[in-house]
Order: sequence, then C-alpha cells, then structure tokens
Amino acid sequence: MKRIITLLILVVMNINGYCQERNNTDSLMNALKTQKDDTNKVIILNHFSGKKDDVNSYTWSIYFGELAAALAEKIGDEFGKADAYYHLGHVNWELSNYFKALEYYQKALTIYQRLDNKERIGLNREGIGRIFENLGRVYISLSDYPQALEYNQKALTIWEQIGYPVGVAHNLDCIGRVYYKLSDYQKTLLYYQKELNIWEQIGYKSEMAGTLGDIGLVYNNLSDYNTALEYEQKALTIYEQIGLDQFGMAAHVAFIYYNLGSVYVNLADYSKALENYQKALQIKEQLGEKNGIALLYNNIGEVYQKQGKLNEALKFDSKGLSLALEIGAKDLIEDAYLDLSVIDSAMNNFKGAYENHKLYMLYNDSIFNIEKQKNITALQMNYEFAKVQDSTKAIHEKANALNAEIISNQKIINNTFIIGFILVVILLGVLFRMFRIKRKANFILTEKSEIISEMLVEKDLLMKEIHHRVKNNLQVISGLLELQWVRTTDENTKAALSDSQHRVLSMSFIHQNLYQNDNRKGVEMRSFVEELDNH
Repeated sequence: MKRIITLLILVVMNINGYCQERNNTDSLMNALKTQKDDTNKVIILNHFSGKKDDVNSYTWSIYFGELAAALAEKIGDEFGKADAYYHLGHVNWELSNYFKALEYYQKALTIYQRLDNKERIGLNREGIGRIFENLGRVYISLSDYPQALEYNQKALTIWEQIGYPVGVAHNLDCIGRVYYKLSDYQKTLLYYQKELNIWEQIGYKSEMAGTLGDIGLVYNNLSDYNTALEYEQKALTIYEQIGLDQFGMAAHVAFIYYNLGSVYVNLADYSKALENYQKALQIKEQLGEKNGIALLYNNIGEVYQKQGKLNEALKFDSKGLSLALEIGAKDLIEDAYLDLSVIDSAMNNFKGAYENHKLYMLYNDSIFNIEKQKNITALQMNYEFAKVQDSTKAIHEKANALNAEIISNQKIINNTFIIGFILVVILLGVLFRMFRIKRKANFILTEKSEIISEMLVEKDLLMKEIHHRVKNNLQVISGLLELQWVRTTDENTKAALSDSQHRVLSMSFIHQNLYQNDNRKGVEMRSFVEELDNH
C-alpha cells in the first residue's frame, strides 16, 4: 500500500509539473504512456478527468475520463470505471450536455449499487450519494422537478447517514432550487437558510456567498427588491474578498451579476440591468456554459423588449431559443417562446405571436405534467439497467472470485487476531500476578516500617522520662547535701559534704551534656571542664 501511495504521489507531482504550461501536453502524454496499465494509472487518469484548472480543460477532462473508463474496462477495475463514468457525467453536465450526463451517471450508479455492501462500502455509499446529487442537478436543468426532488432527497439521506455536512448543504441547495422553480418561495427560503447555516458553521465562504445570492434571487421574486440587493451585494463582497481571479469563482460571480440584473429589471433600471447581464454573459461565454448563455440571451432580450428595442430583443431571444433547443433545457425554451410571442405581438406579427404562444403552452404543460414525466423516466431507467445488466455478467464472475479471495484473507486475519489476543491475555495475566506479588511485598515492608517507627517513638519517650528522673534525683541529692552542709558546724564534715556536692554537680553536667547532644556515647572533655570551671 505504501508503495502504491508513493508511486501515485510521484506520478501526480510529475504530471502537475508537466501541466503547468499548455505547451507541455506532449510530455504529459508520454509520461502516461510509460506508466504501467494498472489501477494506479486509472486513478491518475480519473484524477485529471476531475481536475479543471481553466476553461479549455473540459476537452482534456473528457479525454482523460474516456481513457480511464477504457483502461478500467480492460483490466477489470470496476471502481475505476465507475469513477470515470462519474467524471464524464459531471463534465457533460457542466457543458450542458444533459442527456450524455444522464447516460454516464446512470452507468456509474449501476456499478456502485452492484458493488454496494462489498469491498470499499464507505466509498460505494459516497459514490452513490454523489451520483444521486448530480442526477438531481441534471433533472433540474431538464425541468423534471419530481425526479430531481426524488434523487436529491435520496442523496440528502445518504449524506446525513454518513455525517457529511458539505453533501447535506449541496442537496439542501438543490431541493431549494426545485421549490424555486415551482414558485414555492417560502419552502425555497427554508431550505436555503438551512444550507446557509451549514456553510457558516464550517466556514466555506464561497458557498456562503452563493447561497446569499440564491436568497437574494428569492426576495427579488417576492418583490422585496431592497432586501434582494442587500443579499446580492453581500455575496459579491465575499467573492471580492476571496479573489475574483481564482478558478471556479468566475461562474459564481456570473450568477451574482445575473441576480443583480434581474433585480434592476424589476426596479426598471434597465441600463444597470443590461450592464450586469452583459458581465454575466461575458463570463459564461468564456466558460462555455451553454445553459447560462441561453438564460442570459433570454434575459437580455427581455430587457431590450421593455426598452422598446424590439429588433435587439428578437435577436437575443432567437439566439436563446436556438441554444436552449440544442441542450434540451425546457424551462429556457418555454421562456424564449413566451418572449418571442410578446415581441411578435408588439411588431404586429400576430401569426408568429400565436405560433410562439402555442409552443410556449406546449412546453409549459410538458414541464408540469408530473405523472407523464415519472413514467418516461421510469422506462428510461429500466432500459438502462437492463442494458447494463446484460453487459456485466462476466464481470460478476470476476467479482465473485475476488470476493471469495477477500473472505479467505479475512479468515486468516481473524485467526491471527484471535491468537494474538490470547497471547496478550496470557501476558496480561503474568503481569497482573507479578503486580500482586510486588504489592504484597510492599505492604509487608510498609507494615514493618510502621512498627519500627512506633518503637522508635516509644524509645524516645522512655529516654526522655529516664533523663528527667535522673536529673530530678541528682537535684534532690544536691539539695540534701546542701541542707546537711548548712546544719553542720564541723569544718571537716563541711569540706566532705562540699566535695560530695561538687561530685554530684559534675555528674549532673555530664548527664546534661549527654541528654542535650545527639552523640550520647561520650562528652567532649574540653567544653565540659570549661563549663565545670565556670561553676
């Protein structure tokens, strides 16, 4: 495992070095050609399929994704193939190729669901959650709101079970977007506010700004234009703090410009509306996001229509309709036909107005015919599943063999664990016995130490009592000799008594020195004679 990780890091570092300049593409290709065809190479290809550093990298993302899918198919790497299909679905969604995106997402979903509850179960559940989330996004773009809601609610459940707040927030955003499209603005605000709370808690500023922009757009539709402008300006300020030139920020900033344009349209400030729409359109054209371009064509046409510039309005709405038809965005097709109907009517082209209005009603009914859409989608999913199931019978056999090997390895690991556990228990038993023996020895030693301490205390008390009594007895003897000396008149007797008293006094000094000094084996003669002489 360490070797694989090291190899992956080294190759990725080398490839990053090659990709720093566009002119080094050939070097990157050569580096991949020299890499052995194995799961490591699939991982690297998938890494670069999902890595987009600039606008022109969509082509390379598709290229690397297709290489990864083909190689994974060749070597039987099911996980690598699912990841490749996921990346191909994502890049096609970003390029507004919605039906291709659905095709790739469904392929990836089929593999992840088939491999669920097996090896890498955590990654499988995570992969299924990502695909449900992105299927919901695609169906939003296709105006199939019931299907979008179903998939995003499934994804939300998975992310909540895993405990992944980023995934929870993304799907709250998608569900809020569905309710926005259905004009249920109170539910929209409810989901957007929950999403905003999560971004604030985990400190994701760019996502926080995007949600503020979404909330501003809702207030715009609720005719609360001042609140809408306030939210949009907050979002734009955050993006400016992050840095508008960072990759990935451009699309978000374009969204804010679009929102500001929509607010200024409602405020009848058409010059500011056009200014913001043009800024958004310029970014979307640089990114090649067809859905956003079609949307802005329609909105710019609407502004020109309100200004009475019908030829300009016709030009932009026609471009918007053409692009919307190309990508199959039903809500944008519906809006374009409605705008063209109004423009034709204003230009006295009543036949064109009638035809465009009929087409508008047709798409309007198509979008909101929920039961019809559910049936169509169910048939499509059953067809895709049956087609993929037929093509994966051989892979099932490989998967079963791999599963058997995994079970065998797991048994070896379990037996090793049991033996190791028994050895650990034995070692713990020996250590515990040694601990008890040591603790008992320490207890006995402590008990003896306490007995000795008590004996020493008793000894000190006895010594003090003995010294006290000796001192008292010497004082009594000295006092009696003193009384006898006073009563006696015979000089020889007095001399004898005085000599005896001095002897007692000498003994008293010796006793005092022994008692007061720590060394009781003897008395220092010099100090004793000096003290005796002083008395």
